[in-house]
Formats: sequence, C-alpha cells, structure tokens
Amino acid sequence: MPKYPPHSFEVEHSWLAARDYHEYADPTLNSIAINYLTTVDITGGNSGSPTLNSRAEFVGLAFDSVYESVIGDWSYDPSMNRTIHVSSPYMLWTMKYIDGAGYLLDEMTLVTHQD
Repeated sequence: MPKYPPHSFEVEHSWLAARDYHEYADPTLNSIAINYLTTVDITGGNSGSPTLNSRAEFVGLAFDSVYESVIGDWSYDPSMNRTIHVSSPYMLWTMKYIDGAGYLLDEMTLVTHQD
C-alpha cells in the first residue's frame, strides 16, 4: 500500500535544505527565478525547446502553456496566450547543488551576462 495518496508527493530533503542559491541567485528577488511567462507562441510537442532572449542567449526551456493558450494551435491571441518557461539559472543551480552534477557544468562553456 502506498505511503501517500496517489496525488501527493514527498519532496527530497536536499531540495528543502537548499536555501542558498549561490551564484544563481537573483538579487532583485533575493531568491532564484524558477520559471517565467512569455508571449512566445508554442504548440504541442514544443516542450523542452530552448528559449532565447533578444541577444540570442539561451535563457530557459519552454515547458508548457497556460490554460488560456489551449486554443493557440488554431487562433493566437497575444493578450491571452502565454508560454511557461523554466529558467536556465534554476536548471544550472539544480544540476550543481541538488543533483550533484557539477561535473557536467565543468564540461560546458557557460557565459553569463550582467545587465
């Protein structure tokens, strides 16, 4: 018999204990940006696609659309359609401090841009 009801989950202790966002912290938020919304027009199958900013820098991954965007495959409404993205700082922080995969980051060429 499952320990928890089917729609609940247990958060890993490492996630709860990790309160320091190190070099990935956003000083404006005093935290880390996990996700953000854009007016990017996506369709089914675009999840995991890279998100680029106006300087063609990788800033995240397309994750999903908001409920109001369901009709977006047939009719795009810029006042309603929104795409949910996972932020690249959050992904990098997770890899390094939660998953213990910092060795993968060591193999990458990461470029940071400070405005």
